Amino acid sequence: MMKNETIQTSLPGLETEEEIEGVVERIVFTNEASPFTVFSFKPLRKNSRITALANVEAPLVGQQLRLLGHWTQHKRYGQQFQVTGLRIEAPSSAEGIERFLASGVVDGIGPSLAKRIVQKFGKKTLTVIEQTPHRLSEVAGIGKKTIEKITASYTSQSELRDIMLWLETHHISGTYAARIFKKYGSFSIDTLENHPYQLASEVEGIGFIIADSIAKSLGIEYTINSGTENPVERISEITNGEMAHQVMECSGANPAASSTPFRAATWSSVRKTCPHCPSSPPTSPAAPKKL
Repeated sequence: MMKNETIQTSLPGLETEEEIEGVVERIVFTNEASPFTVFSFKPLRKNSRITALANVEAPLVGQQLRLLGHWTQHKRYGQQFQVTGLRIEAPSSAEGIERFLASGVVDGIGPSLAKRIVQKFGKKTLTVIEQTPHRLSEVAGIGKKTIEKITASYTSQSELRDIMLWLETHHISGTYAARIFKKYGSFSIDTLENHPYQLASEVEGIGFIIADSIAKSLGIEYTINSGTENPVERISEITNGEMAHQVMECSGANPAASSTPFRAATWSSVRKTCPHCPSSPPTSPAAPKKL
């Protein structure tokens, strides 16, 4: 089984991040326990395919994405593109739109119906679905209930894109959009803008650090009523100076100006949002033996 193992290195000279826009062709591997996906990706206007790795839930086959990341070299699987951010893009070509709709991303539309819809509306298909969905009745086999189903599903996809864009414009990876939308639905943007600290305790994979980053981008200061507990204020007797220093830095505290120790119970909150923290919590040293 393929795992997200640390056995890949950046290719010399290719550590600089770049953007690649294309279409998801196949899901190679996905880990539902801790979001990690490997997928085959076809860049636009190219015949080649690349292997992309992302710490997100699996995208849908046929989705058009804009990937941000860098190239790595895996000892066994060769050259791969490590994704650090992604955004769902609306396909622009008739072929891309048909592939997108045929993938099942929009409820009520399968491969056969996707082909008929695109044959009717061409490059304007998504505009029709979004702005004048009643025109779908011009396609044979589409009735009122199917139109309602398609409209509702496409709207949710549009909201997901809006959340991704909102996160990216606030310098937060859009890869968290699916989990936020799953929790808050149509209230996602409202929660992000008005109650960002709630995400730390209510959305899996988002800890205090990310919630705090979102809040700071909005000019919101943390208070005791912000909706989650500041991990730096949850203390216990940990005296492993080096590791505690690292975690406090990652959580936004100033170790040099604070003697606040760090509680092991909060480690998962920090560790899951910071790849630089040690993989396990520090432990207090054994008490000295009495002579």
